[in-house]
Amino acid sequence: MAEIKALEKELANMQEQKSAGLAEELAGKADVINGVSVVVAAVDAADSDALRTTADQIRDRLAAGIVLLAAETDGKLIFTAMATADAIAKGIHSGNIIREAAKAAGGGGGGRPDMAQAGGKDVSKLADALNAARNTIKSQLGA
Repeated sequence: MAEIKALEKELANMQEQKSAGLAEELAGKADVINGVSVVVAAVDAADSDALRTTADQIRDRLAAGIVLLAAETDGKLIFTAMATADAIAKGIHSGNIIREAAKAAGGGGGGRPDMAQAGGKDVSKLADALNAARNTIKSQLGA
């Protein structure tokens, strides 16, 4: 049992390091729209907790930013969106962005201006969902 616990802890540490590396890479590739850094991407994530952790790590690297991540798990799509306070002050609302992304993939969800989660049923609509998110972000920022 002790060996299993040690291996589980080691696996969790490795996943966190992988997530941090991905967060650094995606934050570095952020688009800037009207002074807000925008990261919209599909990533590999085991579950919604892992997706949320990665989104947290990206958001923490942005001064004013919005992050929307999507992942395929168990034949479905999961989405997480997070925004910084500065991005919210410029008109960003994570709940409204994620609602449009999920709707494009046959799902639903929502949340607060700073954080939202959703799901989608049609994995073939991933690109449509990411485009819907980008368009909603541009609209909210007046671009």
